[in-house]
Order: sequence, then C-alpha cells, then structure tokens
Amino acid sequence: MGILALSADERVADVTVAEDVISVRMKDGRTISVPIVWYPRLFNATEAQRKNWTISGGGFGIHWPDIDEDLSTEGLLRGTPAPALVKTQARASSKPEDQKTARELGASDKGIWDYCAEVEEASTKIVDLMLAFVRDAKTLSAKIDDHNTKLTKITKARGSAMQYRGLTLMFAADLNTFSSQIENVLPNINQAIESLESNFMHVVDFIDPTDPESAEIVSSLRSQLANLLSSVRGTKDSIATFRKIILQFQQKNLTTQLTNAAGRLLAAIDGFFGSYEDIESYGLKIAFRLDEKFGRAGAQS
Repeated sequence: MGILALSADERVADVTVAEDVISVRMKDGRTISVPIVWYPRLFNATEAQRKNWTISGGGFGIHWPDIDEDLSTEGLLRGTPAPALVKTQARASSKPEDQKTARELGASDKGIWDYCAEVEEASTKIVDLMLAFVRDAKTLSAKIDDHNTKLTKITKARGSAMQYRGLTLMFAADLNTFSSQIENVLPNINQAIESLESNFMHVVDFIDPTDPESAEIVSSLRSQLANLLSSVRGTKDSIATFRKIILQFQQKNLTTQLTNAAGRLLAAIDGFFGSYEDIESYGLKIAFRLDEKFGRAGAQS
C-alpha cells in the first residue's frame, strides 16, 4: 500500500473475531482471515475484549483498547504472524526479586512475546511506510517531469499567461497532495519509532544472559536491528535526490502557488529526515545496550 491513494481501498470496513480466526472486511469488498493464534494478545483476550475494537490509522488500522493491540490491513495482507523474532518463548523468572525488577522497568504484566510482537510490528511498519514514501516520490517525480515538459512547450510556443498559470496550479496541487500525505504519515512513523525503542528495551531487559537460549535470541535481535537500519538507510539517498528536484522548482519562483507548494513539500521531506535521524539514534542506543549486556557481536564464545 502506497502513501498516495490507490484504486484498491484497503481501509477497514468491519472486523469479526471468532474463536480461532480474525476476519477483516475492507472497503473494497475483500476479506482477510488469519488464525487468531498468530496474535497472542487477542488469543488470550476475553470475548468482550475482542469485540471492543475501533478503526485507527486513517482507516487502515484496528485498535483494541482493552488489550492495547494494534493491527493493520497492510500487515494482515502480508500474512506474517507475530512474533517471528524468537523461535522459543523466553521464560519469565518466578523469583520475587526478578518480578520486582520487571515492574520497576515498566514491564507490567506483559511477557516477552508481547514485546517481541510489538517490536516486529513497529519495525515492519517503519520500513513499509518509508519504502512507500520512496515509491510515491518516484511517482510524483514522473508527474513533475510531465508538468515541466508542458511548461517548456507553452513557453516555446509563446502560450498565454493563463495557460501557464493554469498548468502551474495543477503542478502545485500535486505537490500539496503529496505534502498532505507525508504530514499525515509522519506521526505514524514517529509513534512506531517510540514503540520500537520502548519494546526493544523491554525485550533486552527480559533476557537472562545466563540462559543457554539467550544467544539465539540476542542473535535474532541483532539481525532485526541490522535489517531495519539497512532498509531505512536505503531510502535516504532516493529522498535526498527528490528533495533537490523540489528545491530547484522552489528557487525558480515561477508562481506564488507553486513556490509555496514546493516550500511546504520541502518542510515535509525535512520531517522525514528528522525521523530517519531518530531511527539511527535509536539503532545506536539499542546496539550499545546489547553490547553492554551481552558483549559485542562475535566476541562471545
């Protein structure tokens, strides 16, 4: 699903949670059905809690407030169960002192699988949104090339000022539409970053370094982190190139509307770069925490 509107409407129309299956009907008439066991919070929830859901995320998400669960049609269509980060469920200690530590860390009554699921969901959401950003920027770049070609033809043919202005208004409308989409998406990216950092920290805190299974779990955490940073870094250069194109049109000062629209889009893109820097900062923080508790990667026997 891209940031720009598509012909298929993947917004949520209705949700049914049965004993063993979650079914989501979308606005375009399609229905997604997945095993409820894929989502531990819903699996363990009461019937009343399962029925208490609301539509979120601009229509593309589902939120269960009683159990603090969030799913998206994008994730459901992808068909990925949660959590896939660890293959074996880590065991929480029954020692009173360990339970106290968990409470002090804000772990509440959540288990490691809850945190792992939220880590994976947040990570996937960030990557999907940023990749969609790049895809839609390429689509807009093609439109910009088309507008620019038409403007050049009008100039060479000595067309009327009204023709020229009319085309720049269409150009500005395309820029403003994309700006609006980015402005709506950025809060979701930032929210996912906060969730990712918080839940990743809880997963690390839950793992016992003396547990024989910890090495496999830590390896999975490092791999998850590396894949996230690699995917996000891959979008930066593409967006930087796109930003240069928009900046050039702003500097041409062709019409007030087009200049203002370009300025608005530049501000939205800069917001994206701010989120990118937050992810890099988060990655360094998590990597340091892993090294601090479990030693540097490759250094353990």
